[in-house]
Amino acid sequence: MDRSSFDALRRGEGTIADGLRAARRGVAKARAVALNRSIPQYMTDVVTSVPRPARTPASTPAVRSPRRIAAFSTYPIHPRRGGGQLRGWYLADGLGRRDDTEVTIVSLTTNPDLAGDHTLSDRVTEHCVLIDHGAARRETELRLVTGDVSITDIASGLMWPGISGFTEVATRALDQACAAIAVQPYLIDAIDTLASGIATVYDSHNDEVELKATILPRHTVGGRWLERWVDDLERRASEGSVLVTTTTEVDLRTLSARYRIDATTEVIPNGVDTGDIEFIVGTARVARRQLLDPHLGLERNRPVALFVGSGHLPNIEAGRHIVSLARQVPGVDFVLAGDHSTRLGLANLPPNVHAIGAVGDDLLELLLTSSTVALNPMGGGSGSNLKLFTYLAAGLPVLSTTVGTRGIDPEAAGVMTTSVGSLAAGLDALLSEDGNERVLAGRNYVEANCDWRVIADRFAALVVESTPS
Repeated sequence: MDRSSFDALRRGEGTIADGLRAARRGVAKARAVALNRSIPQYMTDVVTSVPRPARTPASTPAVRSPRRIAAFSTYPIHPRRGGGQLRGWYLADGLGRRDDTEVTIVSLTTNPDLAGDHTLSDRVTEHCVLIDHGAARRETELRLVTGDVSITDIASGLMWPGISGFTEVATRALDQACAAIAVQPYLIDAIDTLASGIATVYDSHNDEVELKATILPRHTVGGRWLERWVDDLERRASEGSVLVTTTTEVDLRTLSARYRIDATTEVIPNGVDTGDIEFIVGTARVARRQLLDPHLGLERNRPVALFVGSGHLPNIEAGRHIVSLARQVPGVDFVLAGDHSTRLGLANLPPNVHAIGAVGDDLLELLLTSSTVALNPMGGGSGSNLKLFTYLAAGLPVLSTTVGTRGIDPEAAGVMTTSVGSLAAGLDALLSEDGNERVLAGRNYVEANCDWRVIADRFAALVVESTPS
């Protein structure tokens, strides 16, 4: 077997692939201990092998209009597919709609197709830097002694000076900027180092310490080592900013309890662009249901339950809950869309589960406007679920766990809530209803409380009030 075939097998699913990955991690851990006497020392040496630039004071912006703001993200904002990308795009757009403000986003990607410069609107631009092979190799060295999980955000936060071209792009963005926005906490060290003293806004998408505790393997020394660094970065972002925003009241309370936050704090919830999402109910939805058959090979006239989610671990776990549910409810077709559906790690799916991977905008719109119900069986994570607002805006009756309704009033929004263990009974009850009252309540709720334009305007006003001109 040649190297490329071996690598393809190792990256696949199933017992052999799992065994190969476990063996590779075992070798890496043994090597780390042999070379450095301990895994924490090995990880520290990997991080400190990257030369760090000297701390540079923030520049004093010239008196000019519009004001310049630099935003930093460990993932691309363009194209806005979902989750944090949507939040980052709409909040930046809210600032860019002001006549007195322009925004430059500096982001990272592992995908060469996404790297480069993008114009998001008249006053919002993005410079997306490709994570080069050297930086990716160092990340792999940390991951191999941690576990089979993604750590790109943490590795980027710890070793950003080693990403080719990033320091230069970030320095240009910060030059003459009056403020910086940390989109999540991971690049706070880059901001502090390249523009020490600049007014910083921390937009927290999740309680990262709580979230990473559900993702990083706490039974490994490497997992615990990374958790401590997540806490350090989140602490610096929370305690060193002039404005801290969270997506839910729960996250704001936990951050405020864990850290000494002297800044202005505000809940800026997630939202949905109600103008972009068609509200389809009744016979129109039934008619569109027939269009799904040639796309997915569904059986005619059977209910379709939809779940859309990224490759985030809480979404993967939710997908596994749905697979278990599907075995109990063979008369319903379950469609799993998004990257989570390619990472379930299950050898055999029931015939009524359709795991279709990432989807384009056209197919996503068809799924939202033709499925019978939407599911949101989240068991963990932090922040609020953007997918939930999208379901409600599109006219889908929603069955969710209580965790999945973070950030909204489920009763006012017409969302049926249940536990993971009672999903089958909940789905049966939801499918037995007429549903019109629920979906109307859901659409009215998101229009009144969750429209991105209103949310973004509020965020922009807070940023302008909290930072120098």
